[in-house]
Amino acid sequence: MNANDTFYDNEVLQKVAEALAKNPRAKFLFGDADYISEDKKTSRIQTYEKITNSFALLANNICHQSIFYKKSLFDKFGKYSSDYSIYSDWDFNIKCLVENKVAAIYLPTAICKFQLGGACSNSKEKHNCKIDKNLLIERYFNNYKFLIKADAFLKKNFKLLYSPLKKVIINPIAKSYSSQCKYLLTVKTSELKIS
Repeated sequence: MNANDTFYDNEVLQKVAEALAKNPRAKFLFGDADYISEDKKTSRIQTYEKITNSFALLANNICHQSIFYKKSLFDKFGKYSSDYSIYSDWDFNIKCLVENKVAAIYLPTAICKFQLGGACSNSKEKHNCKIDKNLLIERYFNNYKFLIKADAFLKKNFKLLYSPLKKVIINPIAKSYSSQCKYLLTVKTSELKIS
């Protein structure tokens, strides 16, 4: 965990251990994150159940405080890359889930409390975040560039109509791409035992 970040509650590690015991082939486990505002007055749970295809992972990285990696993944793929000043975790997640189809488990529960206000909150780091994301797109998602550009164009030029236009234009194309086998990720949703 980083500074100001904690496990969501005292049962997290038990839930993770149970999920991994039920799925011994899995090398990557992730759950949800409770995003705490910088002033600690509000929070919201960010869920990751939609990370089932590479397009979803491009749109939304998984909070690294809510991920458990088996050590063998670092032995196989190396450590976080220094090519990225902010998003080396995102790069590693793409290497695991998209490039190498590592067996993963999504645990539908909050794993961590993640306090906002770190990297990407000031203007210099926001710029580095944008650079890193563009590098990731260039490296892994070149075939999605036209969708990303179309989405940015709609967002910029048709603010009031953006949501309906996105539903009609971008989402169907993204869905058609995402449903193709080569874009699907090997993520299994773990069933939580209710006690």
